[in-house]
Amino acid sequence: MNALKANPLSVNLRDLATHFYALGERMVNLVEDAEGELVDTLSDTFRQRVIEIADHAVNPRGALGEGTEFLMGLEESERQIFRAAHESTKSMKGWRAERK
Repeated sequence: MNALKANPLSVNLRDLATHFYALGERMVNLVEDAEGELVDTLSDTFRQRVIEIADHAVNPRGALGEGTEFLMGLEESERQIFRAAHESTKSMKGWRAERK
């Protein structure tokens, strides 16, 4: 939790759990989180990481190795988001090329 609060982008979620957010959801339902600290931490982590994931999906520097370590640490739902954003970007570029 402390590492996620400090810098969610530096944590390799895949090493913690392949389905990290699903596990987090189950934990929220199992433990008493009166102050909502767990929910807030998971939500903030997801928000910050999705911005970075989208950047890597549309920016070629991610594919060229600059973001490799971050991308390797994506848990499964983040990988699905990355793939969808990357495919969408490729489709948009193809569509633009056809229109020219």
